[in-house]
Amino acid sequence: MAIAGLTELHAPGRLKDGDVVFTLKVPENSGNRYERWIFRVKPDGQPVFVLAIAPANADGTPGTFKAEEIRQNEYWRNYSSWTNVEWGDLVKKIVDSGIMASEAQLGANYQPGSRFPTNPTNEETNYVIDANGLVTRSAKPATSEDYQKNQQANQALLGTLVNNLANSSGTASTTGGSTTTQKAVRWGLIGLLVVGAVLLISKFTKKKK
Repeated sequence: MAIAGLTELHAPGRLKDGDVVFTLKVPENSGNRYERWIFRVKPDGQPVFVLAIAPANADGTPGTFKAEEIRQNEYWRNYSSWTNVEWGDLVKKIVDSGIMASEAQLGANYQPGSRFPTNPTNEETNYVIDANGLVTRSAKPATSEDYQKNQQANQALLGTLVNNLANSSGTASTTGGSTTTQKAVRWGLIGLLVVGAVLLISKFTKKKK
């Protein structure tokens, strides 16, 4: 569906870190300006508004876009109540959804008005856009690489726990060595950890198939 004042609309589907979502033609006292929304995601998965703003040329087309700057979710909240633009309802839905980082969620490294601290990864995110421009959360399906990373992480954790318990059982205390009962308990715990890890890894392997 075409919405007046909204251009560069991303095709429906999953968004990548660094994608242009759309550009808004925003009325202002001297005429109009253009705001291009670049979709960025923090390491914790929180989406962030990043805008590149351009003045309108005499013929109404966008001028040169300035450097990209972070904006908080609250930045577009005023737009959501505008009645003189057709994209007002769309912006309201996105702002009210709460998926974009608010000023309180941005943190020290992502201050409004500053540049996003890292370059786009172009990796797929957990967010999708529909034909109307609405962005919603939709977790991306796990890949074989995801399962492999998960399995490796579980194996590394298991190794660390086993080593710590084994070293603990072989170290003498200040009052003497560990008793036979203490050692038996520790090795029993190691056995339980091994069994639990094997079952967990087996579970992920079955899901992969």
